[in-house]
Amino acid sequence: MFSVLLWWRAGLIAGSACSLVIWVVALFTVHASWPMWFVLAELGLGGAKWQIASARPREAAARAKAVGRLMLLSIAWALLLGTGIALSIAMGGAELATLAVGVGAGSIGVATFRNAPTPRNARAIILCVVVPPAISGYFFSNGALSLLWVCLVPWCASLFLMVRQNFEVIRQASVTRLELHRLARTDALTGVENRLAFEEYFRESMEGRLGATLLYLDLDEFKQVNDRHGHEAGDALLVDVAHRIRAAVRSCDRVFRLGGDEFAVILDDMNPREVEARVLAMIAQIAQPSTVSPGVTIRVGASVGGAMLDNREPAEAVLRAADAALYQAKALGRGRYVSAATAA
Repeated sequence: MFSVLLWWRAGLIAGSACSLVIWVVALFTVHASWPMWFVLAELGLGGAKWQIASARPREAAARAKAVGRLMLLSIAWALLLGTGIALSIAMGGAELATLAVGVGAGSIGVATFRNAPTPRNARAIILCVVVPPAISGYFFSNGALSLLWVCLVPWCASLFLMVRQNFEVIRQASVTRLELHRLARTDALTGVENRLAFEEYFRESMEGRLGATLLYLDLDEFKQVNDRHGHEAGDALLVDVAHRIRAAVRSCDRVFRLGGDEFAVILDDMNPREVEARVLAMIAQIAQPSTVSPGVTIRVGASVGGAMLDNREPAEAVLRAADAALYQAKALGRGRYVSAATAA
Protein backbone atom coordinates (compact mmCIF):
# COMPACT_ATOMS: atom_id res chain seq x y z
CA MET A 1 0.00 0.00 0.00
CA PHE A 2 2.87 2.35 0.80
CA SER A 3 4.43 1.63 -2.60
CA VAL A 4 1.27 2.96 -4.29
CA LEU A 5 2.06 6.38 -2.82
CA LEU A 6 5.48 6.32 -4.44
CA TRP A 7 4.52 4.96 -7.86
CA TRP A 8 0.98 4.97 -9.24
CA ARG A 9 1.50 1.73 -11.26
CA ALA A 10 2.70 -0.16 -8.17
CA GLY A 11 -0.86 -1.15 -7.27
CA LEU A 12 -1.38 -2.88 -10.61
CA ILE A 13 1.87 -4.79 -10.25
CA ALA A 14 1.27 -5.68 -6.59
CA GLY A 15 -2.25 -6.98 -7.18
CA SER A 16 -1.28 -9.25 -10.07
CA ALA A 17 1.94 -10.40 -8.37
CA CYS A 18 0.11 -11.40 -5.18
CA SER A 19 -2.52 -13.30 -7.12
CA LEU A 20 0.12 -15.09 -9.19
CA VAL A 21 1.76 -16.30 -5.98
CA ILE A 22 -1.44 -18.13 -5.06
CA TRP A 23 -1.95 -19.64 -8.51
CA VAL A 24 1.66 -20.78 -8.87
CA VAL A 25 1.66 -22.44 -5.43
CA ALA A 26 -1.68 -24.07 -6.24
CA LEU A 27 -0.25 -25.27 -9.56
CA PHE A 28 2.32 -27.38 -7.69
CA THR A 29 0.15 -28.49 -4.77
CA VAL A 30 -3.29 -29.14 -6.26
CA HIS A 31 -3.80 -31.96 -8.76
CA ALA A 32 -6.10 -29.99 -11.04
CA SER A 33 -5.91 -27.82 -14.15
CA TRP A 34 -7.64 -24.72 -12.79
CA PRO A 35 -4.46 -23.04 -11.42
CA MET A 36 -2.98 -22.89 -14.93
CA TRP A 37 -6.11 -21.21 -16.28
CA PHE A 38 -6.00 -18.74 -13.40
CA VAL A 39 -2.36 -17.91 -14.20
CA LEU A 40 -3.25 -17.20 -17.83
CA ALA A 41 -6.30 -15.15 -16.84
CA GLU A 42 -4.24 -13.17 -14.32
CA LEU A 43 -1.60 -12.35 -16.93
CA GLY A 44 -4.27 -11.32 -19.42
CA LEU A 45 -6.13 -9.07 -16.99
CA GLY A 46 -2.92 -7.56 -15.66
CA GLY A 47 -1.64 -6.81 -19.15
CA ALA A 48 -4.94 -5.23 -20.19
CA LYS A 49 -5.06 -3.01 -17.07
CA TRP A 50 -1.43 -1.96 -17.57
CA GLN A 51 -2.03 -1.04 -21.20
CA ILE A 52 -5.11 1.07 -20.42
CA ALA A 53 -3.51 2.77 -17.41
CA SER A 54 -0.32 3.57 -19.33
CA ALA A 55 -2.14 5.19 -22.26
CA ARG A 56 -3.39 8.17 -20.19
CA PRO A 57 -5.29 9.97 -22.99
CA ARG A 58 -5.59 13.77 -22.89
CA GLU A 59 -9.21 14.12 -24.01
CA ALA A 60 -11.77 14.07 -21.19
CA ALA A 61 -14.10 11.67 -23.03
CA ALA A 62 -11.27 9.23 -23.74
CA ARG A 63 -10.09 9.42 -20.12
CA ALA A 64 -13.60 8.69 -18.84
CA LYS A 65 -13.85 5.71 -21.20
CA ALA A 66 -10.48 4.40 -20.02
CA VAL A 67 -11.50 4.75 -16.36
CA GLY A 68 -14.69 2.81 -17.06
CA ARG A 69 -12.70 -0.01 -18.66
CA LEU A 70 -10.30 -0.10 -15.73
CA MET A 71 -13.22 -0.37 -13.31
CA LEU A 72 -14.68 -3.32 -15.19
CA LEU A 73 -11.29 -5.05 -15.35
CA SER A 74 -10.76 -4.42 -11.63
CA ILE A 75 -14.07 -6.07 -10.80
CA ALA A 76 -13.20 -8.99 -13.09
CA TRP A 77 -9.83 -9.30 -11.34
CA ALA A 78 -11.50 -9.24 -7.92
CA LEU A 79 -13.95 -11.97 -8.96
CA LEU A 80 -11.05 -14.04 -10.29
CA LEU A 81 -9.16 -13.59 -7.01
CA GLY A 82 -12.18 -14.40 -4.86
CA THR A 83 -13.01 -17.51 -6.89
CA GLY A 84 -9.39 -18.69 -6.77
CA ILE A 85 -9.22 -18.28 -2.99
CA ALA A 86 -12.47 -20.21 -2.65
CA LEU A 87 -11.06 -23.06 -4.76
CA SER A 88 -7.84 -23.01 -2.73
CA ILE A 89 -9.86 -23.42 0.47
CA ALA A 90 -12.06 -26.15 -1.01
CA MET A 91 -9.40 -28.19 -2.88
CA GLY A 92 -6.07 -27.34 -1.26
CA GLY A 93 -4.57 -28.13 2.08
CA ALA A 94 -4.41 -25.89 5.12
CA GLU A 95 -1.14 -24.34 3.92
CA LEU A 96 -2.53 -23.24 0.54
CA ALA A 97 -5.78 -22.05 2.11
CA THR A 98 -3.93 -19.99 4.70
CA LEU A 99 -1.64 -18.50 2.03
CA ALA A 100 -4.59 -17.68 -0.24
CA VAL A 101 -6.58 -16.00 2.53
CA GLY A 102 -3.57 -13.99 3.75
CA VAL A 103 -2.50 -12.85 0.31
CA GLY A 104 -6.09 -12.08 -0.64
CA ALA A 105 -6.55 -9.95 2.47
CA GLY A 106 -3.44 -7.95 1.59
CA SER A 107 -4.45 -7.57 -2.04
CA ILE A 108 -7.91 -6.33 -1.18
CA GLY A 109 -6.36 -3.73 1.12
CA VAL A 110 -4.33 -2.31 -1.77
CA ALA A 111 -7.34 -2.47 -4.11
CA THR A 112 -9.50 -0.66 -1.55
CA PHE A 113 -6.87 2.04 -1.16
CA ARG A 114 -6.52 2.53 -4.92
CA ASN A 115 -10.26 2.63 -5.61
CA ALA A 116 -11.23 5.01 -2.79
CA PRO A 117 -12.11 7.80 -5.29
CA THR A 118 -14.85 5.48 -6.67
CA PRO A 119 -16.48 4.01 -3.54
CA ARG A 120 -19.08 1.95 -5.41
CA ASN A 121 -16.38 0.26 -7.44
CA ALA A 122 -14.33 -0.33 -4.27
CA ARG A 123 -17.28 -1.96 -2.51
CA ALA A 124 -17.96 -4.17 -5.52
CA ILE A 125 -14.32 -5.29 -5.49
CA ILE A 126 -14.48 -6.08 -1.78
CA LEU A 127 -17.60 -8.21 -2.19
CA CYS A 128 -16.21 -10.04 -5.23
CA VAL A 129 -13.11 -11.01 -3.27
CA VAL A 130 -14.81 -11.79 0.04
CA VAL A 131 -18.05 -13.60 -0.82
CA PRO A 132 -16.67 -16.68 -2.69
CA PRO A 133 -14.11 -17.51 0.08
CA ALA A 134 -16.84 -16.99 2.68
CA ILE A 135 -19.03 -19.62 1.04
CA SER A 136 -16.11 -21.99 0.54
CA GLY A 137 -14.83 -21.43 4.08
CA TYR A 138 -18.25 -22.18 5.54
CA PHE A 139 -18.70 -25.48 3.69
CA PHE A 140 -15.19 -26.86 3.19
CA SER A 141 -12.76 -25.55 5.81
CA ASN A 142 -12.22 -26.76 9.33
CA GLY A 143 -10.19 -25.77 12.33
CA ALA A 144 -8.77 -22.28 12.38
CA LEU A 145 -9.96 -21.49 8.84
CA SER A 146 -13.57 -21.88 9.95
CA LEU A 147 -13.09 -18.59 11.79
CA LEU A 148 -12.81 -16.93 8.39
CA TRP A 149 -16.56 -17.03 7.93
CA VAL A 150 -17.16 -15.58 11.40
CA CYS A 151 -14.66 -12.75 10.85
CA LEU A 152 -16.03 -11.68 7.47
CA VAL A 153 -18.71 -9.34 8.80
CA PRO A 154 -16.38 -7.09 10.83
CA TRP A 155 -13.73 -7.41 8.12
CA CYS A 156 -16.10 -6.19 5.40
CA ALA A 157 -17.46 -3.49 7.70
CA SER A 158 -13.96 -2.17 8.38
CA LEU A 159 -13.11 -2.16 4.66
CA PHE A 160 -16.33 -0.34 3.80
CA LEU A 161 -15.59 2.21 6.53
CA MET A 162 -12.07 2.70 5.18
CA VAL A 163 -13.45 3.29 1.69
CA ARG A 164 -15.87 5.89 3.02
CA GLN A 165 -13.21 7.68 5.06
CA ASN A 166 -10.68 7.66 2.22
CA PHE A 167 -13.29 8.97 -0.20
CA GLU A 168 -14.19 11.79 2.18
CA VAL A 169 -10.53 12.73 2.57
CA ILE A 170 -10.08 12.75 -1.21
CA ARG A 171 -13.26 14.80 -1.69
CA GLN A 172 -12.20 17.40 0.86
CA ALA A 173 -8.72 17.57 -0.65
CA SER A 174 -10.23 18.05 -4.11
CA VAL A 175 -12.51 20.85 -2.85
CA THR A 176 -9.55 22.53 -1.16
CA ARG A 177 -7.39 22.20 -4.26
CA LEU A 178 -10.09 23.72 -6.46
CA GLU A 179 -10.62 26.58 -4.02
CA LEU A 180 -6.88 27.30 -3.84
CA HIS A 181 -6.74 27.15 -7.64
CA ARG A 182 -9.59 29.69 -7.83
CA LEU A 183 -8.09 32.03 -5.24
CA ALA A 184 -4.69 31.97 -6.95
CA ARG A 185 -6.36 33.16 -10.16
CA THR A 186 -8.72 35.75 -8.69
CA ASP A 187 -7.92 39.42 -8.14
CA ALA A 188 -8.34 40.07 -4.42
CA LEU A 189 -9.61 43.63 -4.88
CA THR A 190 -12.13 43.45 -7.71
CA GLY A 191 -13.10 39.76 -7.68
CA VAL A 192 -12.45 39.27 -11.40
CA GLU A 193 -9.70 36.98 -12.68
CA ASN A 194 -6.08 38.08 -12.39
CA ARG A 195 -3.03 38.12 -14.66
CA LEU A 196 -2.15 34.47 -13.99
CA ALA A 197 -5.63 33.37 -15.07
CA PHE A 198 -5.37 35.63 -18.13
CA GLU A 199 -2.06 34.13 -19.23
CA GLU A 200 -3.37 30.58 -18.87
CA TYR A 201 -6.68 31.24 -20.62
CA PHE A 202 -5.09 33.31 -23.38
CA ARG A 203 -2.63 30.53 -24.25
CA GLU A 204 -5.48 28.01 -24.34
CA SER A 205 -7.54 30.32 -26.53
CA MET A 206 -4.70 30.78 -28.98
CA GLU A 207 -4.33 27.03 -29.48
CA GLY A 208 -7.64 26.36 -31.15
CA ARG A 209 -10.05 29.26 -31.16
CA LEU A 210 -10.89 31.63 -34.00
CA GLY A 211 -13.35 34.50 -33.83
CA ALA A 212 -12.44 35.62 -30.30
CA THR A 213 -11.20 39.14 -29.59
CA LEU A 214 -8.67 40.31 -27.03
CA LEU A 215 -9.34 43.73 -25.49
CA TYR A 216 -6.88 45.78 -23.46
CA LEU A 217 -8.62 48.44 -21.34
CA ASP A 218 -6.95 51.26 -19.45
CA LEU A 219 -8.65 53.94 -17.36
CA ASP A 220 -7.96 57.49 -18.42
CA GLU A 221 -6.14 59.69 -15.87
CA PHE A 222 -6.63 57.20 -13.07
CA LYS A 223 -3.48 58.46 -11.31
CA GLN A 224 -5.20 61.79 -10.67
CA VAL A 225 -7.97 59.96 -8.78
CA ASN A 226 -5.44 58.52 -6.35
CA ASP A 227 -3.66 61.86 -6.02
CA ARG A 228 -6.83 63.85 -5.32
CA HIS A 229 -8.99 61.41 -3.37
CA GLY A 230 -6.57 58.82 -1.98
CA HIS A 231 -5.96 55.16 -2.66
CA GLU A 232 -9.13 54.01 -0.91
CA ALA A 233 -11.22 56.00 -3.37
CA GLY A 234 -9.11 54.62 -6.21
CA ASP A 235 -9.69 51.05 -5.01
CA ALA A 236 -13.43 51.65 -4.74
CA LEU A 237 -13.44 53.02 -8.28
CA LEU A 238 -11.59 49.95 -9.59
CA VAL A 239 -14.14 47.65 -7.94
CA ASP A 240 -16.99 49.61 -9.54
CA VAL A 241 -15.31 49.62 -12.96
CA ALA A 242 -14.73 45.86 -12.78
CA HIS A 243 -18.43 45.33 -12.04
CA ARG A 244 -19.41 47.55 -14.96
CA ILE A 245 -17.11 45.70 -17.36
CA ARG A 246 -18.49 42.38 -16.15
CA ALA A 247 -22.05 43.65 -16.67
CA ALA A 248 -21.23 44.86 -20.18
CA VAL A 249 -20.13 41.45 -21.50
CA ARG A 250 -21.77 38.05 -21.79
CA SER A 251 -21.46 35.13 -19.40
CA CYS A 252 -19.20 33.32 -21.90
CA ASP A 253 -16.73 36.22 -22.00
CA ARG A 254 -13.84 36.58 -19.56
CA VAL A 255 -12.74 39.68 -17.64
CA PHE A 256 -9.28 40.03 -16.07
CA ARG A 257 -7.51 42.68 -14.03
CA LEU A 258 -3.87 42.72 -15.09
CA GLY A 259 -2.75 45.19 -12.43
CA GLY A 260 -3.31 48.82 -11.47
CA ASP A 261 -6.03 50.25 -13.71
CA GLU A 262 -5.34 47.81 -16.55
CA PHE A 263 -7.95 45.24 -17.54
CA ALA A 264 -8.20 42.62 -20.26
CA VAL A 265 -11.34 41.14 -21.78
CA ILE A 266 -11.66 38.18 -24.13
CA LEU A 267 -14.89 38.26 -26.14
CA ASP A 268 -15.82 34.87 -27.51
CA ASP A 269 -16.98 34.44 -31.12
CA MET A 270 -18.05 37.95 -32.13
CA ASN A 271 -17.62 39.67 -35.47
CA PRO A 272 -15.84 43.06 -35.61
CA ARG A 273 -19.06 45.10 -35.75
CA GLU A 274 -20.49 43.34 -32.72
CA VAL A 275 -17.21 43.83 -30.87
CA GLU A 276 -17.15 47.55 -31.61
CA ALA A 277 -20.76 48.04 -30.53
CA ARG A 278 -20.21 46.19 -27.27
CA VAL A 279 -16.96 47.98 -26.48
CA LEU A 280 -18.50 51.40 -27.12
CA ALA A 281 -21.35 50.52 -24.78
CA MET A 282 -18.78 49.39 -22.19
CA ILE A 283 -16.87 52.68 -22.48
CA ALA A 284 -20.14 54.60 -22.04
CA GLN A 285 -20.98 52.63 -18.90
CA ILE A 286 -17.55 53.19 -17.39
CA ALA A 287 -17.85 56.92 -18.08
CA GLN A 288 -20.94 57.20 -15.86
CA PRO A 289 -20.35 58.88 -12.48
CA SER A 290 -19.20 56.54 -9.71
CA THR A 291 -19.81 57.26 -6.02
CA VAL A 292 -16.73 55.95 -4.25
CA SER A 293 -17.59 57.30 -0.79
CA PRO A 294 -20.30 59.49 0.77
CA GLY A 295 -20.22 62.82 -1.02
CA VAL A 296 -17.43 61.81 -3.41
CA THR A 297 -18.41 61.13 -7.01
CA ILE A 298 -15.81 60.44 -9.67
CA ARG A 299 -15.97 60.19 -13.44
CA VAL A 300 -13.27 58.54 -15.49
CA GLY A 301 -13.00 57.43 -19.07
CA ALA A 302 -11.57 54.31 -20.60
CA SER A 303 -9.47 53.64 -23.67
CA VAL A 304 -9.64 50.22 -25.32
CA GLY A 305 -7.48 48.48 -27.89
CA GLY A 306 -8.49 45.21 -29.51
CA ALA A 307 -7.01 42.42 -31.62
CA MET A 308 -8.51 39.28 -33.09
CA LEU A 309 -7.17 35.96 -31.80
CA ASP A 310 -5.64 33.96 -34.62
CA ASN A 311 -3.87 30.68 -33.94
CA ARG A 312 -1.86 31.21 -37.12
CA GLU A 313 -0.11 34.12 -35.41
CA PRO A 314 2.25 33.90 -32.42
CA ALA A 315 0.60 34.75 -29.12
CA GLU A 316 3.09 37.57 -28.54
CA ALA A 317 2.08 39.17 -31.85
CA VAL A 318 -1.58 39.31 -30.78
CA LEU A 319 -0.64 40.81 -27.41
CA ARG A 320 1.54 43.44 -29.06
CA ALA A 321 -1.21 44.28 -31.56
CA ALA A 322 -3.79 44.84 -28.81
CA ASP A 323 -1.31 46.88 -26.79
CA ALA A 324 -0.43 49.05 -29.79
CA ALA A 325 -4.12 49.60 -30.51
CA LEU A 326 -4.64 50.71 -26.89
CA TYR A 327 -1.84 53.27 -27.09
CA GLN A 328 -3.25 54.58 -30.35
CA ALA A 329 -6.66 54.99 -28.70
CA LYS A 330 -5.00 57.07 -25.96
CA ALA A 331 -3.06 59.10 -28.51
CA LEU A 332 -6.25 59.91 -30.43
CA GLY A 333 -7.83 61.57 -27.41
CA ARG A 334 -8.76 58.79 -24.96
CA GLY A 335 -12.23 57.46 -24.23
CA ARG A 336 -12.38 55.50 -27.48
CA TYR A 337 -11.85 52.09 -29.05
CA VAL A 338 -9.25 51.20 -31.66
CA SER A 339 -9.01 47.81 -33.34
CA ALA A 340 -5.65 46.49 -34.45
CA ALA A 341 -7.20 45.67 -37.84
CA THR A 342 -8.24 49.27 -38.50
CA ALA A 343 -5.08 50.63 -36.91
CA ALA A 344 -2.95 48.66 -39.35
